[in-house]
Amino acid sequence: RAVTVQVTGPTSNQVVITGGSGAYVVTSSDPSRATAVVAGNVVTITGGTTAGAATITIRDQSDPSRSATVAVTVNP
Repeated sequence: RAVTVQVTGPTSNQVVITGGSGAYVVTSSDPSRATAVVAGNVVTITGGTTAGAATITIRDQSDPSRSATVAVTVNP
């Protein structure tokens, strides 16, 4: 499942995870463009200092084959 988020500069958006085990790991394809942290079932995505695109991947710790991606576009 894919979700698209747009952020401007160092602002944040949140994505709520539904389903899964409740324990998740998040990674960014490009931390200079976007970072993510997870607390419970809420992922907070923060735009970085570089404009462009990044992908945030959310994986279920109990079943790593279950994952979702968030396409992030960072506007200058």
